[in-house]
Formats: sequence, structure tokens, C-alpha cells
Amino acid sequence: MKRIYFLFAIIAIVVLTAQAFSEADADAEAEASNMQEIMKKLCTDKKMPAWMCKMLGL
Repeated sequence: MKRIYFLFAIIAIVVLTAQAFSEADADAEAEASNMQEIMKKLCTDKKMPAWMCKMLGL
């Protein structure tokens, strides 16, 4: 009986760890896309130097 509980505990740890990494990856992607939008807005508003926008490819 202890083996089954141990197995369930291991499976739960693996699933929760995978879920946490997946959520962190999704948050990082969302932050990166927001950063690109912010940079584009700064370049179109001429709030950043032109050379910096060219260097970033915007």
C-alpha cells in the first residue's frame, strides 16, 4: 500500500512541476510580445533614437 502512495506522490510532483514550467514559459512569451509592442510604439513616437530602432530591426 505504501508503494502505491509513493507512486502517486511521485506522479503528482512530476505533473505539478511540468505545469509550473509550462505556466512560466507562457508568462515569459506574453512578456516578450508585450515588450516588442512597447518598442514599436516607442520607435513610431520618435521617443527612441533612430539608430537604436534600426539596430533592433524595428
